[in-house]
Amino acid sequence: MLDGLGAMLIPSYAEIAGDEIIDLAVRALKHGDKDTFLSLLTDSSRRLIEAMGNEFSLSSETGTSAADFADALKQGKSIFGNSGVIHYETIVEGESFNFYVGYDGNFGEWRLGGL
Repeated sequence: MLDGLGAMLIPSYAEIAGDEIIDLAVRALKHGDKDTFLSLLTDSSRRLIEAMGNEFSLSSETGTSAADFADALKQGKSIFGNSGVIHYETIVEGESFNFYVGYDGNFGEWRLGGL
């Protein structure tokens, strides 16, 4: 959650939608549900992950586990946004990563992107 001016820039419905998409993605990752996870992504993020093929696995046997990825998403903090997109920042092993949740007008749904 943002404080002060930053909080005024993101309508509450957008922040709620962003939190819900992140929660759904976290649950899908933790349960190994790749299809649901992919359905929550923007087209560009989904294509990137699909192009990775077997390099992107929800198995904990492949190094960084889906649970670790889910935790990174869950720990993300909204840093700025507006009525159509919210940008988040998360810290993994001391390194900052950004992602966003945006409204896809073509589908009338909020999607996770920037992965």
